[in-house]
Amino acid sequence: VVLSSLAAESRRKLSKFKAQELSSLIWSFARSQDVSPSNQLGPTLRAGLLEAAQRIDEFTASELGTMAWAVAATSLGVPSFLKAVAVQSVQSTALQLSPRSISLLAWSLATLGWENASAGCPESRYFSRLVKEASGRLGEFQL
Repeated sequence: VVLSSLAAESRRKLSKFKAQELSSLIWSFARSQDVSPSNQLGPTLRAGLLEAAQRIDEFTASELGTMAWAVAATSLGVPSFLKAVAVQSVQSTALQLSPRSISLLAWSLATLGWENASAGCPESRYFSRLVKEASGRLGEFQL
């Protein structure tokens, strides 16, 4: 009940959230594992992702990776958010992706089927770009 009330109130104020606050909200609701459309968490998480897609350039690489994880972990299909994250993260030279961010984004995109170029997935180019970035920096990853 408390979480549903928090979700409802948050949804009304999403546009006032700072980037980190929005990223944290999305992550925490996704972690709750109770984001069905029948309660407030699912609709609020979806609304948060749509808000984030409109403000994508405000987020750090880490925040983008965290939100991409939330989408993949909850199976919420928010194509505008996913495409915005992929473009911003992979094509932007302004963002320096950490090994953690690369890992989160790669896992998220693979979980959503974006790694499959042979199946004609047009978004696979973003996954390929992440793989190329990671390949050149393997020494930075903790195995």
